[in-house]
Amino acid sequence: MTPADTYEKSVRRIAYLILALGPIGAIAAGFLKGLSFGIGFLLGAMLSALSFWRWKKVVDALGAAPDKRSTRYWIVRFAVLAVAGYVIVRFLEVPAAALFCGLLVSSVAVVISIIYELIYGT
Repeated sequence: MTPADTYEKSVRRIAYLILALGPIGAIAAGFLKGLSFGIGFLLGAMLSALSFWRWKKVVDALGAAPDKRSTRYWIVRFAVLAVAGYVIVRFLEVPAAALFCGLLVSSVAVVISIIYELIYGT
């Protein structure tokens, strides 16, 4: 198995984990802390999935011809995510802690994938 195959399998596994952990975590958070916490978790998980997808595109582009994106592009990108988080917390009135916990979904998926790799080595 080539390193490219291993990378693709890992990214695919992480994407599936994100898609599974978001709704499962939202349901658990909804039962434990209430509906607004569950909705906030799910919205945070969606932002986390979007961020993971964008970072995957950045990593995939590293091997290609260099992209001439300015620093302003990256600042705008993170500003849009920050504004989305603010709008979710302020206007949808979901707890900020719920949004933050949802944002950690992709990190948890990466850790689970690493543990899987260590155990099974595939």
